[in-house]
Amino acid sequence: MTRPVVRIRRVMPAPPDAVFGEWLDPDALMDWMCPRPTRCVAVTVEPHVGGRVRFDIDDCGRSVLVSGQFLVVDRPRHLRFTWSHSGWADPSAASVVDVTFEPHGDHETLMSIEHTLLPAEAIDDHDHGWSVSADQLQQLLTQRLRFVAVGQDDPLAIPLIDELAVEYADRYGGQRDRVHAWLRGYPAAEFDPPSGGLLIGLLDGRPVTGGAFRRFDDTTAELKRIWTDSRHRRRGHAKVLVKQLESAIAARGYTRVYLTTGDRQPEAEALYESMGYTRLDEPLPYDGETYSVAFLKALT
Repeated sequence: MTRPVVRIRRVMPAPPDAVFGEWLDPDALMDWMCPRPTRCVAVTVEPHVGGRVRFDIDDCGRSVLVSGQFLVVDRPRHLRFTWSHSGWADPSAASVVDVTFEPHGDHETLMSIEHTLLPAEAIDDHDHGWSVSADQLQQLLTQRLRFVAVGQDDPLAIPLIDELAVEYADRYGGQRDRVHAWLRGYPAAEFDPPSGGLLIGLLDGRPVTGGAFRRFDDTTAELKRIWTDSRHRRRGHAKVLVKQLESAIAARGYTRVYLTTGDRQPEAEALYESMGYTRLDEPLPYDGETYSVAFLKALT
């Protein structure tokens, strides 16, 4: 006799790598795993084959332990782990959870959960639990800042260019249309993979922050066009953006991050100093666009 299987599918408003990461981040899991009002009070995740998975759960005053181990960790496509539940008739019985992540539409993910080898008495509860948990993750991702890689001419990058032109013109003088034309005329290929990249941070589908990097030399990437929408500042978005850019830079094989900025952007200077960048006495030698305030950071 074939045992019943719980299957849940949802389209998530984030790319596969971001959704995959939600399953390996203990803090994130505490935000969405378990159908409310049930909550995880502690999570252990060791994201490698053979690593532990453990959820300590408060089920309306009743303590529950879910434990298992990873069988597959294939980022960003597939997770498989065992699942045992302290509330089952046989708490040592091991069921199996498979989660797959497929690209879907424009920067979205089709996430599929398949839970097999469940005891018969656990089918209904787990069908409900996974369904509500998936909905909670979907809602959180809608509210959370997420990043997509785009080209300079992508419509998502338009607000970045437009507001940078206004800000540069206001802070340093000049006509906004000329500054805008200068920004738009920058060679888009400078920010194209594999040597460069441009990331836009979306909040509820709308661009609120963004920035780019390009090759400076064989070991160094240069940050460019760091921007946060003026209506969304002082919320930590710029720091999250720079961390995302640093991760992308490291993934391309660079070991250092360099940047220059103008002397009328104290907020930018404070940001880079707070993130471990060292202020240089003068910019590094370069035959091209550069500014008076320079920073350098070694990636570890």
